[in-house]
Amino acid sequence: MKKHLLTLALLAGGATAAHAQTQRVHFGLKAGISFARFVGSDVPDNNLVTTQYRVGLSGGGLAEIALAQHWAVQPEVLYTSKGTKQIYNSASTVNALTSYQNLGYLDIPVLLKFKIPHFFVEAGPQLGVLLHAKQTVESGISSDETENRNAFKASDLGYALGLGVQDTNGLLLGVRYNGGLVNNTATTPQLSRRNSTFHLYVGYVFGGTK
Repeated sequence: MKKHLLTLALLAGGATAAHAQTQRVHFGLKAGISFARFVGSDVPDNNLVTTQYRVGLSGGGLAEIALAQHWAVQPEVLYTSKGTKQIYNSASTVNALTSYQNLGYLDIPVLLKFKIPHFFVEAGPQLGVLLHAKQTVESGISSDETENRNAFKASDLGYALGLGVQDTNGLLLGVRYNGGLVNNTATTPQLSRRNSTFHLYVGYVFGGTK
């Protein structure tokens, strides 16, 4: 009987430890809006050409891995719409041009996350893989689309900084900035031009977190 009780106790202890271990990892989903533009010394922004933010979508999955009471590591896999919008100013409305550069990336950030009740800040490196690129040029009378993936590097290295609120039920609401550390152009000579993107997002972490 004692052997059976000891065996049951060991099994119960192992199950409890396994359950506690699984509670240290929570998975979730997120989606939001991105505001993207190019930055750098070769990005025009003057009386002739105005560079503005292009609005797109972003979303994907995350894993929150608890390290300590207030600390966690959060790797993510996201689709992010980046690019830029440029307006070529002209005295004639008919001849005025607007160019939209659409870039789609598979982004993989790995963030260190500091949490206190209902609030968090996060920071870390990010790798991006270019999935597609398309330029759309609109005038007052026409629109033209061109695939131009070869004009951009296949990968992008950057960083992410963010903050937000997260309740114990797992609901997320946050804002994040992604800055490129390398030029995104694949042309020769190389242009000083990097990705710069703001995100507003909502998400949900299954199982909730503290």
